[in-house]
Amino acid sequence: MTDEVDRRLTFALERVGQALRTLLRTAAAAESLTPVQAQLLLRLRAAPADQRAVTPLARWADITQPTVSDAVAALVRKGLVARRGDPRDGRATRLVPTAAGRAAARRLDGWDEPVRDALAASLSPAERAEFAGRLPVLLGALHRAGVLSVARTCPTCQHFRPEAHPGTAEPAHCALLDAPLGPATFRLDCPDHQPAA
Repeated sequence: MTDEVDRRLTFALERVGQALRTLLRTAAAAESLTPVQAQLLLRLRAAPADQRAVTPLARWADITQPTVSDAVAALVRKGLVARRGDPRDGRATRLVPTAAGRAAARRLDGWDEPVRDALAASLSPAERAEFAGRLPVLLGALHRAGVLSVARTCPTCQHFRPEAHPGTAEPAHCALLDAPLGPATFRLDCPDHQPAA
């Protein structure tokens, strides 16, 4: 029975992934972008300054640096991203969305709204919170199994203490933030993530 449930879950997750890929592809095409270009544009708008370069973008997206370089070059040609010198390091270049790039990113913002609407229509707030709390644990397990090469979730971080506050709603603890954590507050993409040994 468990094997059948697991198969149903993986099939359903694959279908959700397919829906998300289709939505992103459609939204990107409306802006004359590829899905990778759209993802990078959205990331550049939100990323801290030290993450606005090809290498950190490639790590974040879990794709090769040449693929990111090609996508960034296309975004620059389209006038959506500009290369700027880094004031802290004269040899480094930072990527910055232009006014047109920020406008395109705003139009792309709701690309996943149909899936969010479906979640809201099919699961209660408590069920969504529980589901969201379990996903970082699943991503961490996939990362440890070598299936997912990048996982910036709490359970894969060196600052994560899983049983620091047993018997509470937030049994874990983030040593970096010095804050209790529970499944509802686990981060899926933490900018301060440090991989656990």
